Amino acid sequence: MSLKLLLIFIFVFLGSENYRCYGQSAPSSTSAQPPTLLPQRVPASPTAAALERYALMPVNESSGTPTINVPLYTIQCGSLSVPLSLSYHASGVRVADIASWVGLGWSLNAGGVITRVVRGMPDEEPNGFREKFNHVPLSYQLNPVVGQQSGVPNADYYLLDRVAQHREDYEPDLYAFNFGGHSGYFMQDTAGVFKAFPLQALRVVVTDSAITLTDEQGVHYAFNDREYSRTQAKLSVQHISAWYLSQIISADQADTVRFMYERESIRSKIYSISQQISIVSSIYSLYDGRDGGLSRIPQDDYKEAVPAVTYLWTKRLQRITFRGGTVSTVTRGNRLDGIGDESLRSLHIVSRNGQDTLKRVVLYHSYFNQATTALPDSLSSRYLRLRLDSVVISSRAADVQEPPYRFTYNGLALPDRLTGSRDYWGYANNGKQGSAFGLIPTTTVASLANVKPLTVGGGDRKPNPAYVQAGILTQIRYPSGGKQTFTYEPNTITETYQLPVPRFTHHVDVATGPSGEEVTNTVAFEVTAAVTQISCQIGGFRTSNPNFPKNDAHFSVHNLTLNTTVSWATAGNSPSLALTPSLALPPGKYELIATARGEAGGYLEVSYQLQAPATYGQRNAIAGGVRIRTEQLQAASRGLTTFRRYYYQTPGTTWSSGKLVNESPPLYVRTQLARVEGAGNPNCVNQGSVLCTTTSIIDVTYTVISSNSLGELEGQDQVVSYQAVTVLDSSSTKQTTGRTVSTYSTATESATNEKPFPPKILTSWKRGNLLTQLKYATAPDGRDWLVTKLVHQYTTLDSITFLGFIVAPDATFSGNTLLTMGNQAVPFAYRNTRQQSGWQHVTQTQLFSYALGDTSAYHLTTTAYSYGNTRHCQPTLVETILSDGQRQQMRSRYAADYDVTQVTDTSPAPARALRELVRNHAVAQLVEQTSTRLTRADTLVTQSQLHLGRVLAPGVVVPAQQLAYQVTQPLAWRSFRPFQLQAGSPHYDPHYALQVVFDRYDAQRQLVQAHMPGGSSLSYLWDSRTGQPLAKASNALVTQLACTSFEPGAAGRWTYDMHLGIGQRLVEGQGHSGRWAYRLDDSFGVSRDSLPAGDYELSYWRQNAATPLLQVQGGSATGTAQTVASAPGGWQQQRIRLHFPNRGSVRLGGGGTSLLLDDVVLQPVGAQLTSYTYDALRGMTSQTDATGRTVTYEYDGLGRLVRTRDEQGRILSQQQYHYAGK
Repeated sequence: MSLKLLLIFIFVFLGSENYRCYGQSAPSSTSAQPPTLLPQRVPASPTAAALERYALMPVNESSGTPTINVPLYTIQCGSLSVPLSLSYHASGVRVADIASWVGLGWSLNAGGVITRVVRGMPDEEPNGFREKFNHVPLSYQLNPVVGQQSGVPNADYYLLDRVAQHREDYEPDLYAFNFGGHSGYFMQDTAGVFKAFPLQALRVVVTDSAITLTDEQGVHYAFNDREYSRTQAKLSVQHISAWYLSQIISADQADTVRFMYERESIRSKIYSISQQISIVSSIYSLYDGRDGGLSRIPQDDYKEAVPAVTYLWTKRLQRITFRGGTVSTVTRGNRLDGIGDESLRSLHIVSRNGQDTLKRVVLYHSYFNQATTALPDSLSSRYLRLRLDSVVISSRAADVQEPPYRFTYNGLALPDRLTGSRDYWGYANNGKQGSAFGLIPTTTVASLANVKPLTVGGGDRKPNPAYVQAGILTQIRYPSGGKQTFTYEPNTITETYQLPVPRFTHHVDVATGPSGEEVTNTVAFEVTAAVTQISCQIGGFRTSNPNFPKNDAHFSVHNLTLNTTVSWATAGNSPSLALTPSLALPPGKYELIATARGEAGGYLEVSYQLQAPATYGQRNAIAGGVRIRTEQLQAASRGLTTFRRYYYQTPGTTWSSGKLVNESPPLYVRTQLARVEGAGNPNCVNQGSVLCTTTSIIDVTYTVISSNSLGELEGQDQVVSYQAVTVLDSSSTKQTTGRTVSTYSTATESATNEKPFPPKILTSWKRGNLLTQLKYATAPDGRDWLVTKLVHQYTTLDSITFLGFIVAPDATFSGNTLLTMGNQAVPFAYRNTRQQSGWQHVTQTQLFSYALGDTSAYHLTTTAYSYGNTRHCQPTLVETILSDGQRQQMRSRYAADYDVTQVTDTSPAPARALRELVRNHAVAQLVEQTSTRLTRADTLVTQSQLHLGRVLAPGVVVPAQQLAYQVTQPLAWRSFRPFQLQAGSPHYDPHYALQVVFDRYDAQRQLVQAHMPGGSSLSYLWDSRTGQPLAKASNALVTQLACTSFEPGAAGRWTYDMHLGIGQRLVEGQGHSGRWAYRLDDSFGVSRDSLPAGDYELSYWRQNAATPLLQVQGGSATGTAQTVASAPGGWQQQRIRLHFPNRGSVRLGGGGTSLLLDDVVLQPVGAQLTSYTYDALRGMTSQTDATGRTVTYEYDGLGRLVRTRDEQGRILSQQQYHYAGK
């Protein structure tokens, strides 16, 4: 990311009437200014960041992160399903992490979020990437220069300066999404199209304020609710940092789930602290190479605590509405952890009218580091983190309440969020902070002021295996009384290091005895190869003792091979001597000789290394974050306990299979050049030269040491990816029950710490894909038996490149120094950036199934996958090969496989339906699927189905016909004619025959009538609240049906008074089936109009001896109503037949009395009707078959099925829920 720079304009006269305006890259100053802090990524809000983490750090075996969820409820709305849950990301707690509104590490999964990393300028800003996407410069085509005589920069120079100052932007922002089972990234390419990566069949539409994503089935996800952020940096602008999911709209537009947020954005602040030391390492004058007459030598700059503030305007989820009800949230204010936000107190799942609450989910919180509340608020908030302690699920009146989920965490204290010690990746390490600059690692740099190297910093950034687990979840106690316990260990990698080269040392010493006689000692050695790093140490002494006139010590190295003396020295009273000449040791045999006479002595020591190629070894090393080590699960308080142990070594070795995702080493040191004006050049001769001015040009070089690594190691991204994971399962007796060994794909993310600091190339789509999996069972004798082996093969398709261009100033400038060239021809670092994307998909799987104890006997099934179209990313050919040689194929074609460009509004209905599917991005809708069998002689078509649709409304396609391939015997594939469009018209094989015709749909796009050719009709009535079938009937047209149990939203083509409330005709809790009944009187009856001619049967249940008044128009009743059944509660069923020679109607009235009515059914004689009732929040409450037998379903206050009864109230089945201590 480029430095934030001020704007200063220099006007250069180019002609009598022409001026150019130039934006200089630094403030005007005549003294060197210390470098500013490197900008950091603007963080998302804590709640958005917690959800974002699931996109950036996958939860799977390859990442070592277990899946931890607390399910709450699943919203069912027609074809849409939205699970609600609490999830915990067990990758470790970073020191700077801020708890979401659920708690530290926790997220509420209810909808989705898109977050953005701004690169350069926000793309939607004027001159941002959305305007410049098709003008991205190519760095190799640029030639930025400043005229040496004129001092005028050229156009390329101006371009670089504008980009460096964020006045133009050629780098696309990075968006991360997580919603509805989809996660990944998207960016804008140089054609202006937003594309997801890894490659997914998602359509992305981005406007200035909203984002819409459409999946391959045509389901629309609208992200309209925005979160804004801004930093206190001078050039920072308020921008959208996150978009929250606002609506999910089904492909047929019949169902919508809405997510509503508090109308006013919640303003909060996130504080952070950086440290930086800038040391002046050199000063260079462009004309004399010295200080250039600087009036004041620049001083070193120490920034111990530079605070940064991110201002957030966040959105908080208020409620979710769907056809059957509402999920609302309640928050609790006055959080003590200093971000100005609230915590989630409870969720309420209620009916649409708010009168029925299915369940309440209540969250109980405290804080990590609770003891620090005694500190001043400004300090304690830096230690406190919101902690989720327990969750209680109960009914509205709390008459049914589960015991709580209780959560336990690692007890090691988390440090100060702003200045607490942390490792390279941002996790706690309990490191000693040896100075005020405790976040800066100990670093030695050149210093002009100190002359000799200067050591600064003092922080310990190495990972700590114990403290990396601080604050992590360790146990969940479940309402059943059971528990799940987690243990963790630090992530590890295998690193390669250079082995030390062996050093050979030879030593000889000598000393005279009391008599002072000459003594000589020797040591022989042999040099076998060329040597390097020769070191020689000599120590000797002699005295002036008159008793020994010859006092000396002599040392030499003798080449025995050549019989020559190589080097020698004579001792004086000196602690060290040098050999003369300097020692060289070519291969050969040598002898060290030491001689002493009189009162003298000393030693000679020679050491060296052999010249040899560097050799390397491997070792395990700790990296940031944690991985799961063990899971212990006890399902109930007295239940059996199972154990699961994870190992991450490469099979057959002790080496970790972990690889750093970002292999760039942590880098805290950079250099920065500041060009300033000095006192001038007194020796200037050519006054026309730019360098020949009254001031001199001085380059001041700073060495900058920062607390933030240039590699962004403290971001949200995954730290380690494992290539192999072994899982060992055992019982409560610790006896092994099975073992699984899996291998996964891995890929690093290319990054560089060199200016202009380009973003790393993300490769998440190439990581974590299962390659092999071996499953073992434990035999009675304790041996492992291989049971199955699964092998996946992948193809990697690199199909997308997102091109960008970034610039960073290579120096800061003052005065007119920008217009000089000097040692630095271009004062900018610039380059293109490329984010590769694509798709890594399975092309073959092999499943080996072994006989127990015999790996030579196995059954092999090979399945090959071919993908014909990246627009839908679905397999178009799947071939299965069995061990006996049988080969079967499944060929599939989808909406996106057809060319709809020639389809017009007058084309046949199936062609127009395909065009509408493609327009609405329902690209993976299956059209045709054909099965073939391969023999030695031919490929035979065994079966095929064809699905034809029609356009029901703009953007809505529904099934129209289903055809099946019908032949007396399989035919050859070469004679089969797959479905295709020719000139906009459909053509298909003549052996296709109609199987089902879908005749009619209602206004909610629900099928109400279908038939089989030559067969009877099958009709449906629907419950509009739940989207579930109210009734289905064979041998009947939908216009001939009417059925209701008076449940809200389930009129079933009857007309009656549907008002709810006290004193209304709909009575709750007294129904024969379901919860509702109808109080029938003369003022408002139950009627059905526009009945086609025919014979009908009318049935109903009444609760009173009185018989409803039957009124028939356009027809007549056959006889009188007959009582045919009875049920508890005084209910009786009556039936009567009706005949309509023409179109007619029927009405039931009170007949002068009031009675309760339920289960009113009108159907043609001979029809077979099954009816259903539902509770919108709980599910089916009754089912009545064509014979009149009814089964009712009863639920407790939490929506759990407790019993079923027959029509007489007899219990058919019953469930009881027991909890610990109850």
